[in-house]
Parts: sequence; C-alpha cells; structure tokens
Amino acid sequence: MTTMPPHRWALILRVLPITAGIMLASLVAFALIAVVYVDHTTRAALDDRLHVIAQAAASVVDVHHGRLSIDAADRTEFLAALGAHVDGMVVDAHRRIRVSSRTPVPPALVARLVTLPAQRSFGEAGHGDDRLRYVSLPILQRGVAYGFVVVWNGDDWIDELDRDALVAFGLVSFLVAGLATFLVYRAGSSALDDAYSRQRRFTADASHELRAPLAVLRAEAELALRRDRDSQAYRAALASIMTEADRIEDLIVDLLALARAEERRRIPGDVAPELRRLSERFGALASVKSVRIQTAIDDGTMMLSDPESVIRAVSAIMHNALKYAPEGSVVNCSAHHDAHAAKVLIITITDAGVGFSPDALKHATERFWRDSPSQAGAGLGLAIATELLRSVGGTLTLSNAETGGANVRISVPLIST
Repeated sequence: MTTMPPHRWALILRVLPITAGIMLASLVAFALIAVVYVDHTTRAALDDRLHVIAQAAASVVDVHHGRLSIDAADRTEFLAALGAHVDGMVVDAHRRIRVSSRTPVPPALVARLVTLPAQRSFGEAGHGDDRLRYVSLPILQRGVAYGFVVVWNGDDWIDELDRDALVAFGLVSFLVAGLATFLVYRAGSSALDDAYSRQRRFTADASHELRAPLAVLRAEAELALRRDRDSQAYRAALASIMTEADRIEDLIVDLLALARAEERRRIPGDVAPELRRLSERFGALASVKSVRIQTAIDDGTMMLSDPESVIRAVSAIMHNALKYAPEGSVVNCSAHHDAHAAKVLIITITDAGVGFSPDALKHATERFWRDSPSQAGAGLGLAIATELLRSVGGTLTLSNAETGGANVRISVPLIST
C-alpha cells in the first residue's frame, strides 16, 4: 500500500473539515427550515379544520327573542358536528357556558372567555402537554353577537411531530454529510493524485528538456576553455552556445504560455480579422518552404470572449502545419459558423504532410510528447493550443485528412454582440 505524502495529508486535513462543516451547516439549516415549514403548515391545517367544525357547530344553534336557544336536539346536533376528536362549547353573550362537549372545560380556556372578540379569532391556551389550539366564532343575527362557539383541540401532537421531524432530518443530515465528505475525500484524493502525478511528470519532462541544452552549453564552454583555440573555433563554440540558449528560451516561453493559459485577461473581440492576417504573419516561414497559405473566413462578426488566446492557439497549430508541409504544397485555414450550433465557431487547419500517426492522434496534445526521440521541438505546440482553447471553453480535435495530411479542428463558443 502506497504511503500518502505528508503535504497531501495536510491539504486533505485542511479541506475536509471545512467541506464537512459547510455541508453539515447547510443541511442543518435546511432541516430547521423544513421543520418550521412543517410546523406552520400543520398548525394552519389544524386552524382550517377547527374553523370548518366551528361553522358547522354554530349553524345548529338558534337565537330566539335575543337569546340563545339550545334544546336537546340542538345539543345532539352540536356534539355530532364536533365529532369524536374535537371539543367545543357554546357561550352566551354574558360569557356563560351553555353547552360543552367536555366537563369541566379546561381552566386555561375558561380564562380566555372574557376576552373573546366579537369576530372570528384563533389562539392558544395552556402550557406543555395541556396546551390547546382554539377557534372562536361569534353567533350573529343582524350583525349582533348573541354568543360564541368555541372549538378546540390539543396541539401537543404537533410538537411531537416537530421533534420527530427534527431528529429524522438531523440524522439524515449527518448521514448525508458523512457520505458526501467521504465522496469528496475519494474524489479529492483521486484529483490530487492526478494533479501530483501530472506535476511530477511535467517537472520530469521539463527537467529532461532543459538538461540536454544545458549539457551542451557546459560541454561547449569546457571544450572552449580547456586550451587556447583560434577565433574560428571560438566562434563555432559561441554559435553552438547561442543555438542552445535560443532553444532554452523557446522552451521557457512555451512553459510560461502553458502556466498562464488560464490566467489571461479576457477582452472580447472579433477574431476574423486576425485569422485573415495569418498568411501575412507566417509569410516568411511559408516562403522558405515554398508553401502557400490559403484562408477561407466567413463574413460577419465572430465575437469571442478571448480572441487573443484563440489566435495564439491557431498560430501554434499553423506553425506545426508549415513545419510538416512538403515544399510547394498548400496549408488551408478556414473559419465558419457551425451549421448545427449558431453560437459555435469552427476553425480548421489542414496541411498536405504525412499526417498524424495512430499514436500521435492519441497523445499529440500531451505536454512534451513526441512521435520519436529524434523529432525536433519540445512537443509543446499542440499542448499549448489545447490549454489556451480549454481556457475559453473550446476544444481541439486531431484527424487525418481524406486526401492525406494532418487536419486540426478547433471549436470555440461565440458570444452575443
């Protein structure tokens, strides 16, 4: 079993508690909000139920000669309207109880009779397990209140429901937070493994690429200093040193481009004019090999979030295409709107060279990858293009043209003008 590096442990121990804490706090907050909502909804449903029952109970009470009239039949209908699980009473205008489903009436509710308003009202009375929820409904005739119907029911069961829901939500929150933390740990560990692996591979590859020119520099300097030489020998040594220094400089520029690919300041703009000027920018390089650059750019604005990054990517690909294009051939660069997605720009660069090998189609966009050790360059051109395009949401696809040669397809999202 591989031992985890201390720096990775330190990073995980810093990140996991924060992640778990934020997730748990969010879930607990959600649980509290859910319980409050359930409590409010349940109490509102109880009030609605009590109100409906109070209306049914009030409808059986008659008023004769300015007084409530309740006979045995009215009492029976009143109790039937209440049902088996709800209690109620009829109170006259002098706040005296005329009929009740329970004897005695809860003292906490009796104390509220003197304060009942001449309109529908809801309230609570009592404490703890004796707490109840009630609704008071006036018995009106011609706008005058001759008494009240009061209907009530205990609401301690709502508190029990709240407690049960809170416990259930709390347990689920801890379980979800624990599971999510474990998954974050697994995903984070895998991501860290990949990141450290890429970092080690990148460092090793960069060290290897730098070691060769530095070794040449040292060897040339040692040979030149070992004994006196004529000016021609010194000039040859200095020329070799300059060549290797240029190679190191190019490699450092490429490495910086990779490191800064995602840190560029994006300034939206039209990419079409720069694409049309590619033949001018690469004119000298094309002339050396008698290669012609042919462009076909759609008319109309092609606004990108970061056209400079796209042009740099296209330039890196164009440089590769010119390097491998045979003398007298044509390198084609086209840009058009995707027929299937109006907000996508497709750029295609095709040369007439030998094309990509099967291995190159799989690995050519990887940093420092080369088809063979003898291949010129550091193997960073397509890697830089890929990183630059990825930073603006674009993609790069390699293929071989049907007529021979390499074909590179770029897809980048356009923005609204």
